[in-house]
Amino acid sequence: PAEERLIRDLGMYKKTEKYIRQNISTTQQDAIRRILSDKGVRNQERYADIQQCVKTLLGQARLIVAGADVDVGGEDTQSRITKGFYELIERTYPNLSMLRGIEYKESDVSRYLEGTGLDLGDNLSEQEQEVLAFVQSNQRGGVRTTLKSTLEKFERKPYGWYYAAILCTVAMLSARGKLELRSDSDILEEDQLRDALLNSRGHGNVVLEPQVEFTASQVRNLREFFEDFFDAPPKNTEAKTLGKETTEAFAELVNSLERLLTQADDYPFLNVLRPELDNFKEIAGKSYTWFLTELGKQEDELLDLKEDLIGPIQKFMGGSRAQIYKDAKRYLKEQESNLIHIKGDEADQIRAVLNDPACFK
Repeated sequence: PAEERLIRDLGMYKKTEKYIRQNISTTQQDAIRRILSDKGVRNQERYADIQQCVKTLLGQARLIVAGADVDVGGEDTQSRITKGFYELIERTYPNLSMLRGIEYKESDVSRYLEGTGLDLGDNLSEQEQEVLAFVQSNQRGGVRTTLKSTLEKFERKPYGWYYAAILCTVAMLSARGKLELRSDSDILEEDQLRDALLNSRGHGNVVLEPQVEFTASQVRNLREFFEDFFDAPPKNTEAKTLGKETTEAFAELVNSLERLLTQADDYPFLNVLRPELDNFKEIAGKSYTWFLTELGKQEDELLDLKEDLIGPIQKFMGGSRAQIYKDAKRYLKEQESNLIHIKGDEADQIRAVLNDPACFK
């Protein structure tokens, strides 16, 4: 409210302050210096009175938001202004309430990416729906959505979301399989994805894309292939996680075959795996989408390979026949000088079996 005394006291305070500053260093008389010092003390008391006056007047001030008075009771200055700013925030950022009062931190990003504390079967929250709708709308319009543009969008009106909340929301959508994040056309996964979200300098190069929708038949076909090829049902039923599980299963198969090939000196027939190993390595490096959309073209070939080669060799090496093979080789070597005296061809038959590239069958 208007207060004549406040303006008068402010003017007097500034004039006195300036006068003292200009004269106290130039005067040589002690009496004048003492008078100026006394004036300075009283001027500081005047300053304290001005502060109290301003505080009181602020407590009585009208608070106006969006052209309307804010009804805030009481005269405590700090609480009135705090409540007024809460009202201003609610009016300016009506979509801030979508965060439901949850406190998000940057350290939570890893947890949400792993799906911890997130029921992947639940419906999307309102904040997740907003971010997903923004990315989908941009895609329909041919606009590339970067993580930087997403942050800028939801930090402004009418959202007002803070940095950590936006990152955690993107992490949730990624964990649910609703969004893919790419950098230089490569899909970001696990540690790369976490680092890309938390590295603010690279946000302009991280592209958000809606997850490709897969048909029920594609998911079903992959589940059936997985069970036939790996002799066990997959743990996952959702398209993305099923595709990733298949990728990991092929990577484990590659490791298994490489371990077998370290024994090729003792079991020469294992060398038939070498041409296939490179093919499996290539498959293990595919993105999860490939298994849902392109695997069908090689499915019959892979299942035949499993039935005719991979499966029989794994069973041979995992059972008693591997030891029989080893014992037979050692027997021929140890008894070589004696076997030449045998009239029959039994020794040659054993050698033929051991040298047969398909003896594991």
